[in-house]
Amino acid sequence: MNERKGSRIGMIISGGIIGAVVGVISAILLIKSSEEEPRFDSKQGVQLGLGLISLLRSLVKGSNR
Repeated sequence: MNERKGSRIGMIISGGIIGAVVGVISAILLIKSSEEEPRFDSKQGVQLGLGLISLLRSLVKGSNR
C-alpha cells in the first residue's frame, strides 16, 4: 500500500513540475510573440490554446505506453 501511495505522490509531483515547465515555456513564447508583433489578438490566443492542448495530449499519450 505504501508503495502505491509513494508512486501516486511521485506522479503528482512530476506532473506539477511538468505543468510549471509548460507554463513557463508558454509565457516565454507569448512574450517573444508580443515583442515581434505588439498586438495579441483572439486568433493568436486560440492558436496558443490549441497548441497547449495538443502538447498536453501528446504528453498523456506518451505516458500511457
